[in-house]
Amino acid sequence: MLYKRIYSIAVFLTSIFAFFIWWSLTDIVNDLIPSYILKFLVFTTSTFGFFKIFVSAMALFIERIQCAKKIILSSSYFEGIWVGYYYTPIDDKPVLFYQIITQTIECVDIETKAYNVEGMKERGFWKSIDKVYINPRNPKFSYQYYFDSNSDESMNTRGAFTATILHESEKLSIPCKMEGYAFNHYSRKKIEMKQIKVSDRTAIEHDKEEKLKQDALNFYNSSTNQKEVSK
Repeated sequence: MLYKRIYSIAVFLTSIFAFFIWWSLTDIVNDLIPSYILKFLVFTTSTFGFFKIFVSAMALFIERIQCAKKIILSSSYFEGIWVGYYYTPIDDKPVLFYQIITQTIECVDIETKAYNVEGMKERGFWKSIDKVYINPRNPKFSYQYYFDSNSDESMNTRGAFTATILHESEKLSIPCKMEGYAFNHYSRKKIEMKQIKVSDRTAIEHDKEEKLKQDALNFYNSSTNQKEVSK
């Protein structure tokens, strides 16, 4: 997806570059024979080289400059740390989680740690497998994952998650919240999940994990309070 946007920009700039190259060659090779062959070779080599160099430079720039990645990806920008909660399909107890989404030019990787609300004991973790699907126009976000349980190996399973993307406002289209459902082969039930973005960073300092768990708990408490008020 990101490459498509880079290619679109590269094609536009290469067209402008090609026009000036062709215009310049008209005077340079005007007295040469056969001029059209030389003009074609120089034109093709220079424009192709410009396109490749621009795409490589643009990709490297976006990878290293986070604000550039955010501007170009816009409604497809998910990189950062998310927190959320869901209810277990077995006993319907709430589970908190924090999630790290790493987004590069070629792929999106998701790693998540889950904790029981009761006692804040680590429940397990899941990681995205295969390709993460993003459709900002729909807007949908989905991926397949593998869940690894800390307490019971028989609960290790594969599953899929699909969510609706929510934004801060119409003008600011960067995603800030997702609401959807997960389904795994162990429980074979729909699991409602909600999550919000709390940071653009992808690295967690050793003393920040407790804060993320508290952010997830605060989000859970505020969401459940809103449900009670709406009733």
